[in-house]
Amino acid sequence: MTTNYTREEVFKHNTKRDCWVIRENLVYNVTDFLEEHPGGEDVILEYAGRDITKAFAEIGHSDTAIEQLKDYLVGCTDPATEKSPTKKKKSVAVQTDVSKSGTSNASGGTNWFPISFVILLILGVVVFFFGKFNSG
Repeated sequence: MTTNYTREEVFKHNTKRDCWVIRENLVYNVTDFLEEHPGGEDVILEYAGRDITKAFAEIGHSDTAIEQLKDYLVGCTDPATEKSPTKKKKSVAVQTDVSKSGTSNASGGTNWFPISFVILLILGVVVFFFGKFNSG
């Protein structure tokens, strides 16, 4: 029989001495694995008591790593306490910073191309007129 846990119950296990995580709605007690983790224990502790599904996928773990997780399985999240799949997710607006001297790009950094272009254009005009006045 599978033990169901609420996300609040899993969140209580968020320390080095008691570390649980959720991946794809399955709950794992990874306390004994912390020191063995190839990426270091801090990587796991950053997500202690929380859902690692997205972060785990983004790292690109091997099939062996996924298979190892089975050794630490203690249950699953309680389907009765999970959000209804029919509810719409709230959209999140992406905010980017625009510096005083540049424009922003999609990653939030400054796109220096327009600034560089304007500076080079001004320098070109100055050099052109300076050369024209000195030669004649």
